[in-house]
Amino acid sequence: MEFPSIDTEIILQEGGKFVTLEDGRIVEYSVMGSTDPNAKILVSGFIAVHRLKNHIPKAWTESWQKHNLRVIDVSIPGLGSSSFHPGAKISDWPKTDLEPVLQAEGVSGPFYVYGTSYGCLIAMAVAQHFGPERVIRFGLRCPYLPRPLSKELGLPDGQPVMPVTKTLLENPIHVRMMRSMMCTMMKSCTTPGPIMSTLMKWGVMGRGMKLFMNFKNDHPEDAAFANAIHQNNILTPQGLLFMLAEDVALDCPGLDIRSIQHKEDQVIVWYADDDTDCPPSHGKWLAEHFGGNHNRVLSGYGHLGASSIDNPEFVDVLVS
Repeated sequence: MEFPSIDTEIILQEGGKFVTLEDGRIVEYSVMGSTDPNAKILVSGFIAVHRLKNHIPKAWTESWQKHNLRVIDVSIPGLGSSSFHPGAKISDWPKTDLEPVLQAEGVSGPFYVYGTSYGCLIAMAVAQHFGPERVIRFGLRCPYLPRPLSKELGLPDGQPVMPVTKTLLENPIHVRMMRSMMCTMMKSCTTPGPIMSTLMKWGVMGRGMKLFMNFKNDHPEDAAFANAIHQNNILTPQGLLFMLAEDVALDCPGLDIRSIQHKEDQVIVWYADDDTDCPPSHGKWLAEHFGGNHNRVLSGYGHLGASSIDNPEFVDVLVS
């Protein structure tokens, strides 16, 4: 299978940054927020948001300035304009991809980390790799557990079964059909027309889509940012499939959550009791495991809403 080449000039033109790794891969990232050389550093690994700067809710950017935060968002392999890295372990990402970015940005001291949904696995891998000496505190929104741990605990799987990386690279007909169906669903559900919107509001498209419409109605700025991620071709179906490969995202080899040394006030967990994507039982277990005093259970807006609403309040807790 051939992967698209990365045009680094476009990354720069769009306001982003990049590093080139020793293996030739490109890692795209964005730096936003405070320009103060003494600013606190907040890191996330999922998507670089420079292409979405006109869609970021004003309350989010005001929060960054309030806390004097320099926000470094890194696109993981296959998303945005970061090179594909089929089968790469999430547990290796902090060393292979994040460390070069931090070095390029002159970040040698402690920092904060947050993750949302899949990005929570990244955030926990960062905490595991750097330890509490470097990661001051990390925050998780709508998390799920790697499948081996969830099975051991008797909890449901975090995600539906997906093909393994080897199958994705072979690109058989059922994988091509999955990409096509995923593309159609993403477009129809994130930018629905009048008929689709009505069906979603009525719950005909499933409980998750009905909750998504609640989110759009009650939190339009946050929902517009979530839509912009899909409209700007940042989460491509091909990238998502490799990202969610069974041997990558479900098994998550090398990530041992129980080895993470952070405890109590160093971990923030927000999850939704009506999340149809990431089981609430996973968030509950993480909240209890780390014993934090700043956890929160959201309701009424499903997975996407719980991933986005009240972000300034989340940041307040995370970096204060």
